[in-house]
Amino acid sequence: MRSACAVYAACRIQDWLREREGRALDECRICEIGPGIGLVPTILGGLGARELFLVDLPELNAMQAYFVSQSLPSHHLSLFGEPSPTAGPVIRILPDFEFLDGVMPRFDLVFNQDSLPELDLDTVRRYLARIPRTTRYFLSINQETRVPEATPLAGGFLPSMLRGSANWRCLYRMPAWARAGYLEEMYRCDEATSG
Repeated sequence: MRSACAVYAACRIQDWLREREGRALDECRICEIGPGIGLVPTILGGLGARELFLVDLPELNAMQAYFVSQSLPSHHLSLFGEPSPTAGPVIRILPDFEFLDGVMPRFDLVFNQDSLPELDLDTVRRYLARIPRTTRYFLSINQETRVPEATPLAGGFLPSMLRGSANWRCLYRMPAWARAGYLEEMYRCDEATSG
C-alpha cells in the first residue's frame, strides 16, 4: 500500500506542476518533508525529476541515502555538509534543522505525507512558518482526523492550524482516494514576512 500511495503522490505532483505551472518535472525543484525511506522521490526521479530534496531527522537521512542511491543510480547524491553537484540530476538529503534554520533555495513545490499532524506542536509551527519562505505550493496528504487526545502535544488537524493565516490559502481539499481517513490539500503559500 505504501508503494501505491507513493505512486499516487508522485503523479499528483507531476500533474500539478505540468497543469498549473506548465513545467515538466525535469525543470522543477521539489522538496519532501518526512519522506520515510524515500519512495516518492524515487518515483519522481524515475518520472524525470532532476532536483530533489529530502528533509528528515538525521538518523533517517542515512536510511534514505542508501535507499535512493540504490534506486536512482543515475542521480548524484549529496548529503548534509557536502557540496551539491553542479551538473546532472541530484538528490539532496538534509536534516530537519537545516530546512528549519538554514539557507534553502526556492522550491517549485514542497510536499508532506504522513507526518506533520503527528509531530509535536512546536515543530509543526516551525515548519508552517518556514514553508512559505521556500515555495509557492505545498501539497499535504495527511490524516483528516485529529490525533488522539492521549498525545496533546501532537500537531493535530492541519487545516485548523492554517485557518486565518495570511501566508496560506487552500486551493483545493479532497479525500485522498488511496487511503481512508486521509485528506489531500494543495496550498498556495505567500512568503512569510515574520516568524
